[in-house]
Amino acid sequence: MKKITVMLLVILIMASSVLAIINGMTLVRQNEIDASYEIGVKVEEGWNLLLGVGIVTDLSSGAIRGGDIQISDINVIWAFIPTTQEYARVYPNPETDKLQSIDDDELLSTSFWLHSDKAGYLRFQSEPILNIDQKNLYSRWNFVGISPEFRSRNFEDIFTSCKVEKAYLYNNRIYSGHTSPSWEKIYEDTTFTEETEGLGFVVKVSDNCKMTSSGTSIEAPPALPKS
Repeated sequence: MKKITVMLLVILIMASSVLAIINGMTLVRQNEIDASYEIGVKVEEGWNLLLGVGIVTDLSSGAIRGGDIQISDINVIWAFIPTTQEYARVYPNPETDKLQSIDDDELLSTSFWLHSDKAGYLRFQSEPILNIDQKNLYSRWNFVGISPEFRSRNFEDIFTSCKVEKAYLYNNRIYSGHTSPSWEKIYEDTTFTEETEGLGFVVKVSDNCKMTSSGTSIEAPPALPKS
């Protein structure tokens, strides 16, 4: 009986470890400007708003690292270009002229619309994603991806230098009381959790601004004594 209990415990630990690998963001590399991640995210059948998935269609890079969702399950991926406030198709038949109107680093750090034939887990390695204190936002709508830097912080603390008009998370989960996808409003005190990492949301700002990381910023040194 004792051996069976130990074996069950080992199986549960292994299952938990596999789930952690499949779902979440694991840091691969980071510097002062950006970071790369292994991203595992739950995809629903239909439309999904996800961080950095524009890279998964680059078949030569081997970006998809397993999971249930493969390139054959993806119908279309759209990016949003904040400087022109228009959509640009990433896959299939990329609209190259539109996509080149914004820096690659900025674009791949945003969230993308992905339409999938089925539900399951998508796992891929991201291109470098800009740290939140390096991300530019543009007047009107922006698509933002949720990275581990957001974890346990509230919305107001992250958007410290922007005049935010409104923000919404796309909730495509189907469960009791929520029978179809909908936009869920994000409030100033909304706290981001580990479960939201890899997802995306939209935010509308009044003017061009830069997201800042107030939790880690260091102010100027103390003033000298008065003479």
